[in-house]
Amino acid sequence: MINKCWIRSICGVLICVSNVSAADNDTTDPQNTRFAIDGGTVLDTKTNLRWQRCSVGLMWIENRKCVGQIKKFAFKEARKLKDQVIFQEVWRVPTKGELESLVQKPKNGFAIDRSVFPDVNEGNHFYWTIDMHDPESPWAIDFNYGNVSYFFGDYAIIDNKWSVRLVRANQNEISMMLDK
Repeated sequence: MINKCWIRSICGVLICVSNVSAADNDTTDPQNTRFAIDGGTVLDTKTNLRWQRCSVGLMWIENRKCVGQIKKFAFKEARKLKDQVIFQEVWRVPTKGELESLVQKPKNGFAIDRSVFPDVNEGNHFYWTIDMHDPESPWAIDFNYGNVSYFFGDYAIIDNKWSVRLVRANQNEISMMLDK
């Protein structure tokens, strides 16, 4: 993994970025054996997490696309999305590590499998996580380049309106935990 930090001279803001290398997290899979797609959700067999295929605000329709208008959130708004109940299932904003697990070697300008997550595009590629690097620095992922970033000292970033993709533990895993 490559880590970089630099200071923007105009604002004096430290920005730290981790680029996930292809060797660390290459999800390029021509037969798509990693992701088990089930309509509007997908099971990541590598992490055993179930993801919404569409960002918050969009809905999956059967002809295989996300429709509607993406709802974008400032960081504090995104953090309030924990434990969302959708069709009697509890969904939440992912952690840094969970969302980072979707980063892959950039292909066709995107660092995410767009056959699985088709709504990531030029205008919709920054996603919040639930995690903070420190009390003033939230983590976000840029799926154009695969950058995993926190923005130390740039407090205005917290007010940027970015997307959220919801996740939950796989139902089988939940059932096994309740049976113990």
